[in-house]
Amino acid sequence: MWLIILFVVLLVSAFLLYYTFRKTDILRRGQKNTPPCTPVEGKELSELPGKDDSVKINIDDFLEQYLVGECLPEEVVIELQLKRLAGDVYSSVSREVMEEAQKKCALYWKKETEREACLATEELAKAKEREGKLDEAIALYEKNVNSGHPAFISFDRLISIYQKQKNLDKEIAVLEKAVKAFGDAHPILKEMCEFKLEKAKKQKNEKR
Repeated sequence: MWLIILFVVLLVSAFLLYYTFRKTDILRRGQKNTPPCTPVEGKELSELPGKDDSVKINIDDFLEQYLVGECLPEEVVIELQLKRLAGDVYSSVSREVMEEAQKKCALYWKKETEREACLATEELAKAKEREGKLDEAIALYEKNVNSGHPAFISFDRLISIYQKQKNLDKEIAVLEKAVKAFGDAHPILKEMCEFKLEKAKKQKNEKR
């Protein structure tokens, strides 16, 4: 009995290590675009229906492709990993799982591309700010803010700049966008911005 429990624990530990390594390795490569469906036997995955409207896949290729951004349900990943450990090369997934994975994967890489673009813009804006070209820096920070991406540094710098300029209208406008951009995905940042927004609006009312 204990040997069975020990075997299961070791198997799960091996899976978790493999899962972490594969995900880290994929991200480290910096893949930018949505990868195409993995070819299997010369055909695209979507062209290989199996039993009960399923799709035949190469397990390693499939996991490498979709093991990012929580594109796959955990139970599917575990099932495929166990099959791979058992020596299987191919398996099948439901077409529903495949379509959902493709959708989430496309969204994941889209967000990653947007994030990297924002980071590049922020670096350029900070450089302009150091050079004393404040108007150019503001324009770059505003570009990130208006994109709707939760670019924390851009929001933070703009708010700081407008506070120093005592421009409450622009500060309030940026804070309102920050609350919307951070949303429920970043509750602490959202709460901080809501607090600053309330404070800025109070200051504006007191000046009237």
